[in-house]
Amino acid sequence: MGRAFAASIQKEREVVFNQNYLAKCQVSTPHNVAEWAWSKVNEFRPEKVSKVLDLGCGDGRFSIYGDFENYNGIEIDPKHERIQNLPANVKINHDCALLTQFELHDLCIGNPPYVRHHDMDSTWRDIIANQLSETSGITIDRRANAYLYFILKALLSTKRDGIVALIVPFEWVARPSATWLRDFISSNGWSVHSYKLSDSTFPRVLTTSSLSIIDKSTTSSKWFYYRVNDDFTVTTIKSPSESSCKVLKYSKRHKDLFANRGLSPGTQKIFCLTEFDRLHNKLKIGRDVSPCVTSMKALKTDVKILTKKVFKESYVKSGARCWLIRSDKPLSKELKIYLDCVHEDERNTSTCNNREIWYKYAYPDTAQLLLSTGFIAKAPQVIENAIGAKAVGSVAGIYMAKPLPMRKIANYIRNYNFENRIVKHAGKLRKIEINQLNTVLQYALSNFRSQ
Repeated sequence: MGRAFAASIQKEREVVFNQNYLAKCQVSTPHNVAEWAWSKVNEFRPEKVSKVLDLGCGDGRFSIYGDFENYNGIEIDPKHERIQNLPANVKINHDCALLTQFELHDLCIGNPPYVRHHDMDSTWRDIIANQLSETSGITIDRRANAYLYFILKALLSTKRDGIVALIVPFEWVARPSATWLRDFISSNGWSVHSYKLSDSTFPRVLTTSSLSIIDKSTTSSKWFYYRVNDDFTVTTIKSPSESSCKVLKYSKRHKDLFANRGLSPGTQKIFCLTEFDRLHNKLKIGRDVSPCVTSMKALKTDVKILTKKVFKESYVKSGARCWLIRSDKPLSKELKIYLDCVHEDERNTSTCNNREIWYKYAYPDTAQLLLSTGFIAKAPQVIENAIGAKAVGSVAGIYMAKPLPMRKIANYIRNYNFENRIVKHAGKLRKIEINQLNTVLQYALSNFRSQ
């Protein structure tokens, strides 16, 4: 390893050892879950395990429930307290697990950190991704959450007939940002058993968790799914969506009718203002800001058209962030003053930092329909965009390149059974991916053209 690269690695170790990072990813595994996880491992490996690796061991609690010869725990936070009187065959080192090279272990177990790609330092992320790609021979999707890097690291750090058992979000079995990892696992013939945990397991966590076991001793490439009840009884389920239907496939956009994700300006706290913020900073509608929708929670479920009246009552008067900063054209004096007063810490996001001018972004087109990508009903809420509001964040835009029956398309979406074809995100909440939505839009288009 060259000196320059080694120095870069050391710098990125320091980036990771900071309270902001640690605050985002430290969630301790309940003791009963750690003990149950070992019981499932024992079903696959009933004999005593020789060498165990834990890539984010925290206080070392996974080490007190297993039968093994040696336990190698890695914990990035040197201030994390350990469980008292750990066995003599348990060693915990403080380092960045993803940057450490390990000899091969028989088992990798634990609960790796959950950090969105937006919250990871981009330089550190690229170093990690490049290093893991070089070792594995695969290309890593840079949209991947940190826990996906840890799954890959676990696979690379276990023997050819080893086993990996990690507490990770259940959604990885279907999300497109994990396709590269699922393909890597399947190409090696390894089998996956994903146990979907009840929402009460991690009450503070907003995503549905799972114990995912990857058995490297097999050549079947089979995937199995289970639902775990509060008493840890296990029920087999047919698919990640828990129905007999296959998970909704992903399709590229059609030129005539397609969906786009909502704008991610950098941080809504700066770029999406309330009515009070707009008036306080003397910003004018049209010149400095334009209407936007960042969430549909404020709307009644029977609202089908976003009119000026609905927008005013549901967003403007309620104090919602509904005015999008316009930085696509020369700034007015008032808008420049507002942006100049934004503290550097407030705009310290990867999106803002990667721009030549931190606040200047490509102004989005106006969608004919707006759709909430998160939903708990049979289908997501969709509304006609009569006021030309911009789709931001979790609100997707549906665009029509030529005149189409907009109202019929909206009704098709409302009547489509998403419930059985989308993996639950947390509790009753489901989230549809943009290219899954594009699949439904293509179904709608085919339906209308066949009539």
